[in-house]
Amino acid sequence: MAVWTFNSVQADDVEYLIDHANNLKLSQMRTWHRLIAYEKGLLPGSRLQSAVLNEDYFLSPSGKYDPESELRETVLAMVKPEIEGFDHAQCRFPARYLFLKSHLGERFTDFPEINCLEYKAWREEDSVESLSVIFASGYLGNPASYYGHTFLKANGSGGSRLLDSSINFGADFSREDGPVKYILSGLFGWYEGSFTDSEYYLHNQNYRELELRNLWEYQLNLEPEELDMVLAHIWELKGRSFTYYFANKNCSYRLGELLEVVEDFTVNPDNAFWIMPQSQVQQLSQMPPSGRQQISDIRFWPSRQERLSGRYFKLNDAAKVVVNESVDQRQLKRSGGYLELSLDDKYQALDTLLDYYRFLALEEGEEAVAEPYREILSERYQLPPVRSQSVSWPEESPDEGRRPSLIQVGILSNKELGSGYSLTLRPAYYDALDSAAQHVPYAGLSMLKTQLASFNGELKLRSLDLVSIENVRPEATGLHGDKPVAWRLRGGWQPATQECWSDCLQFKLEADKGYVWSPLSGLALSGYLGGAIQDNIQRQGNVEFRGTVSMVYEFPYGLRGLAEYRRSYLPDANGVSKEKEQYLLQARMALARNWDLRLGYEKSKVGQWSLNLGYYFY
Repeated sequence: MAVWTFNSVQADDVEYLIDHANNLKLSQMRTWHRLIAYEKGLLPGSRLQSAVLNEDYFLSPSGKYDPESELRETVLAMVKPEIEGFDHAQCRFPARYLFLKSHLGERFTDFPEINCLEYKAWREEDSVESLSVIFASGYLGNPASYYGHTFLKANGSGGSRLLDSSINFGADFSREDGPVKYILSGLFGWYEGSFTDSEYYLHNQNYRELELRNLWEYQLNLEPEELDMVLAHIWELKGRSFTYYFANKNCSYRLGELLEVVEDFTVNPDNAFWIMPQSQVQQLSQMPPSGRQQISDIRFWPSRQERLSGRYFKLNDAAKVVVNESVDQRQLKRSGGYLELSLDDKYQALDTLLDYYRFLALEEGEEAVAEPYREILSERYQLPPVRSQSVSWPEESPDEGRRPSLIQVGILSNKELGSGYSLTLRPAYYDALDSAAQHVPYAGLSMLKTQLASFNGELKLRSLDLVSIENVRPEATGLHGDKPVAWRLRGGWQPATQECWSDCLQFKLEADKGYVWSPLSGLALSGYLGGAIQDNIQRQGNVEFRGTVSMVYEFPYGLRGLAEYRRSYLPDANGVSKEKEQYLLQARMALARNWDLRLGYEKSKVGQWSLNLGYYFY
């Protein structure tokens, strides 16, 4: 055990520093609380407690709960002399050292600064010049990725950006955990989470190339000393454990805490119940009280599938014929039309084919596409060199979009029940009428969408969707392996029929699969076959088979409309089927960034009109 001693002069200086820190109320500063990850519980009167689970993160025995005690012990540890073989506090907690150095002045810096070799080597390895927040768009193939993801990228001074380091916070889970355990553990805090650093190309490969997610890069506007502070805090947190909560204390929240060691940076939205990655980049884009922009630059990095569709739909008809024939035959030279293309069209056709075979390798494997890919690449190298055409940006970036959560108030007119009003809350996230650039177009993803309705003064639960997912991709090229498929999943309680009011909520688990077609820009036509299992309410039976056709069209001036027809067959225990028809018409008008108006009509036996004013928040 290391033993430190101070001479009388040094002891007086140490006591002065501790008194000075108390007079400045450093232990009450936001930056100090962020450095130790202090949090308050949700209940009134809850005491502060650090979210870090590792006991060796605290220098005071009561430091997990006591900011002042932890500050005192930190000051003592920082000014003690270096002893060989002992991991000095300056090296373990360089961000705390920078914090104290910036506030305590010369009497603090008169004590020796320790030469922390490991920390210095880590800092010098990448020569970091700036930091970027990377936003990965939502991925409907994994429940943990529905809402997107944010992580940090450390931008080096030279070399390939793919070799830069990245810092990520994520749950520590087993690949063997089933989906139910995974979701429950994430919701109730049964997982631990931690910060890790790795090469950026690993995340780029996983998100853009494998999961086909677009990336948005937000470069942060940090002064050199602020950059030093954040990097020092990353060093402190590497490998530290936290309790992971999917809804709020998640990847984005912990990342925001890390960045908020910069005194006037505001990253996390003021919301204790759920934190979404999109909300975080929206918060970053806002002007903080300090009056300086927190973001200095924004860049878009399209996914492998986005690059393919972006190139394909820019081709003229002749080049598309060449691409389609080459894909069908897996050989470019058999396409006679290729030789008749202009030089520029050859570039575009070949670049599209290169992107296509890289995309197809995900489904068929590298070996299956190696030969046609090499042929296209060889032909591309024989043409005069020219810069490859870039894929255009979406019209709206995630920080410019509306907020993720929705509350609506509306009036209802039901042919059987009369006039009424409704209140709807959708904590997350989007539907076919309000999807944007950061979402899957014309798709939908909502959880815990709840509608209350009142007719004749009686307020009741009208519907509750635990989860509702609609995944469509109308911009798919239609080439082999990139078909415009669509699917839907939904689970929750709905009224068995539109005219029923009392004791008619029916629990349903629904699934549909089909195709989507986009003959015009802004138009998505979908067709589905599917079914449901359900409670036998109002003699609706326990099983439903159905076919659905749907149309979504984007009009000018922020107006989008949806029309849907469904025909269902409901067999009873005797094998006799009932038939049911359902109609749905909806229109949404965006009034402002976070306000909209929706007009709707739905009919199943009886019709119901609705008019809803919506506000998007958090």
